[in-house]
Amino acid sequence: MSTDKTSDRVAADVAVPLPDLSDLERQKAEIEAIQAQMMQLRARIDQRLDDQRPTIDLVPVRLDPPPPSVE
Repeated sequence: MSTDKTSDRVAADVAVPLPDLSDLERQKAEIEAIQAQMMQLRARIDQRLDDQRPTIDLVPVRLDPPPPSVE
């Protein structure tokens, strides 16, 4: 009897149809598209911030004389 129950359970497990993943795949594609848009917006914001940031002059405008040497 136990083998009959086991075989019935296996048959029931095999008979279960696979879930439809098309909706999940569509949602995944939508999420990826939104993430791409967010990355583009972040890049645009970063570029605007870089454009507004003052530049630093690495070469001094007025050179100071060298310090007196210690003798």
